[in-house]
Amino acid sequence: FLKVLFLSFFSCLLLGESLICEICSGAEATCANETQNCLPVLNKCATLQSESIVMIHITNKLCIHSKDCNEDLTVVNMGKGGVMSTKLSCCAGILCNQKVLPLPPINRTLNGKECKGCFGLHKTSCQQEEVVHCTGEQMYCVELYGTASIRNPGTIEAAGN
Repeated sequence: FLKVLFLSFFSCLLLGESLICEICSGAEATCANETQNCLPVLNKCATLQSESIVMIHITNKLCIHSKDCNEDLTVVNMGKGGVMSTKLSCCAGILCNQKVLPLPPINRTLNGKECKGCFGLHKTSCQQEEVVHCTGEQMYCVELYGTASIRNPGTIEAAGN
């Protein structure tokens, strides 16, 4: 009887345990010092890093579901507007996302693909298009519209992977 009671108690402890992740958002390569008990459905810790246009580096740390852990490097080439790279890194374990690894280097070897490009900072439409010469694994032309939370609205037509 004691063995069954012990195993039941131990199983309840294991099932009730939640993941603890570092949670933060910052305009630097790292951010830290805040932790959170993740909801049971969020079973991974993650670090989302973005580096863009004028070397603005943004780091976000969060709890995430494992199905959302697409860890490929995403690169968007905006021609004269610069290059934006984003990487999501996921891990399992208490506070496993404390350490932030540097973003991998961008392959700058021309691959022969060309896209139309335009970058309209502080504008809602593109005024002057250019040809973007794709590099590395940039195989698709994309058109993005949106508002960044740290700057004014802008429009981008670019090459991406």
